[in-house]
Amino acid sequence: MKLYIIGNGFDLAHRLPTAYWDFRAYLEKMHPDFLESFEQHYEIYPGASEEYKRNLLWNDFETNLANINESVIIENALALDMGLESGPVGIEDTLREYFRNEYKYIDLLAGYLKHWVRTIRIRDTLPIVSPILKSTDDQFITFNYTSVLENVYGIDSGRVLHIHGSLHDQDDDPILGHGNSNRIEDIKGRKNHAQISRNEAEISICSVIHDYYRTTHKNIKNYMRKLTYLWKYPFDEIIVAGHSVAGVDLPYFRQIDDITQRKSKWKIYYFRESEKEGMHNNLIEQGFVPKRFELLDSKEFYDLRR
Repeated sequence: MKLYIIGNGFDLAHRLPTAYWDFRAYLEKMHPDFLESFEQHYEIYPGASEEYKRNLLWNDFETNLANINESVIIENALALDMGLESGPVGIEDTLREYFRNEYKYIDLLAGYLKHWVRTIRIRDTLPIVSPILKSTDDQFITFNYTSVLENVYGIDSGRVLHIHGSLHDQDDDPILGHGNSNRIEDIKGRKNHAQISRNEAEISICSVIHDYYRTTHKNIKNYMRKLTYLWKYPFDEIIVAGHSVAGVDLPYFRQIDDITQRKSKWKIYYFRESEKEGMHNNLIEQGFVPKRFELLDSKEFYDLRR
């Protein structure tokens, strides 16, 4: 029995527009004011080149969610003239409300993401992986929100775990976020320092930035418990395709290896030759023994690709 771990590269290999740059194109068309406000907090302004936008934010979107320039934001916030007669004394609640309105766009992000995913049409998508097409009892973990496995390959939904949500989840928005808990702790420390010095304006903006980091933080420990069911399956092979084996999702791989008692052979498919070294090093960092995993060209995986 095999366990397949599927990332967004799988959908991209099926020529679906599921990159975060495609999400940006959707926002630019449907919610341009939101997009402009969102990007400005990452120092992306109208007129910036596509390459600049991609490199600064969209190429590694989830990781970069934590990369707002908080020092500049705090400096600008402290220079604001709120027009209050009492000055900066006793206005913490007013300032906090002001900045929460300023950053309220972040609450819309997951909702817009789900709306975007619903615009991706897979009706005419053809299968390009014969082993999955022939699968009868294998299990699947996917980081994707689309239903390619279910609708294109006919995999029963009971064998597919959408670890971060899917279109089938009517009540929950897809999960996305950064894994940089250090940013949360750092801004908390700055807020504590502001409380000691009784700087209400700085307390307020630090509180809002702290809320922002928490809102955009994907604490994968909350989702790892979904994986506990894996212990009951005798997997002889675990196959990873379409995932960079990096970033905020990396600890999942160690967790899966632990739950399956480190008995399975891993096959990990890379898209570019230049990715191999980084993937290898990331696996070693997570405690994998080199003899138990193999890195392979994804062209071998997508054996029906037209």
